[in-house]
Amino acid sequence: MDEEDLRAAVDEATEQLRGALVPWPPRRPLGEQPREEEYSRVTDRGRYELLEVRARAWEQVLAPWADLDGDVLRPRTGGAPLRLERLREGEVLQLRLAVGDPPLELERLPDCGCDACDSGWADLCGWLDELVLNVVLGTLVLIEPPGGLVVDYRDGRRYSGLRVRGTDALVEQARAGRSPYPHVVATSWLVPPAS
Repeated sequence: MDEEDLRAAVDEATEQLRGALVPWPPRRPLGEQPREEEYSRVTDRGRYELLEVRARAWEQVLAPWADLDGDVLRPRTGGAPLRLERLREGEVLQLRLAVGDPPLELERLPDCGCDACDSGWADLCGWLDELVLNVVLGTLVLIEPPGGLVVDYRDGRRYSGLRVRGTDALVEQARAGRSPYPHVVATSWLVPPAS
């Protein structure tokens, strides 16, 4: 199964699981700035329940390659476990993605549930899918240097709060198994499942 097949299977599973939950459009056209009052408003707190449905869809589709242990997918190949933890921030569902054992936090979706930060379902769903695929396909490196975070994806890199320089060197050290910091180097889960 390749990436395109995985995406199609997750889309199909999402459709079967979503019930009355529906995707929603972006709050405003691309490039338009939010109004001040949108920062303190959450128009539809239930819209983010669709994230839980998408997480369940991923869990179902990845079942041939991983065992589900609570909210953790543990790949049978020995790859990095993926936690899809459902949290409640007030009345808004948030999905916490963590990788490895012990788990290192990769992302929280949505990072903010207010109307100003809502870019629509397609954007949120697309980012969730990209994060999961980077773990499953073995293209993710996650490093936690003191006070910071470095995440290397197949399509780029992000870092925050760094008190160290040289993200290229940090990633290369992690890939070589020489990082002095907590880190995860993902490997592909997609070997043929045992019959």
